[in-house]
Amino acid sequence: RFSGRYETIAWFTKSDDFTFNLDDIRIPQKYYRERNNMSGANPGDVWEFSHVHYSNPERVNHPTQKPEALMKRIISASSNKNDIVLDPFVGSGTICVVANFLGRKWIGFDINPEYIAMSEKRVKKEINMLDSFDPREERTPKDLKKDNGQAKLID
Repeated sequence: RFSGRYETIAWFTKSDDFTFNLDDIRIPQKYYRERNNMSGANPGDVWEFSHVHYSNPERVNHPTQKPEALMKRIISASSNKNDIVLDPFVGSGTICVVANFLGRKWIGFDINPEYIAMSEKRVKKEINMLDSFDPREERTPKDLKKDNGQAKLID
């Protein structure tokens, strides 16, 4: 069979009282158009992040270590600074590391004591950048200028 290239993220809320910080996760527009929100586009419901490659120095011995940039988007969208982030399946500790990085408090636990020790070690290590990123965050919108009703790309 084909190897898996996606994971489903389930998002639930019990009430209408929840946090969703769309402006904190917007992706810069690819092209400037008057109708676009120039503070960025909603990233939509399909996200592309590279897995944490086995040769990455940030890689730990966990079978499903998640990219930090993926957790950054989720935590930024669903919490504010000083909020508490819960990770009931702490695994490699990525959520706790990123929550720290973003100024959130966190609670993490796991049934596997090896994963607890692994994540405690990762959390204690101070980071100043994440192990991954969405390359679209770096793009600068290109200008589309109308000429006789036709849109043309301006460099």
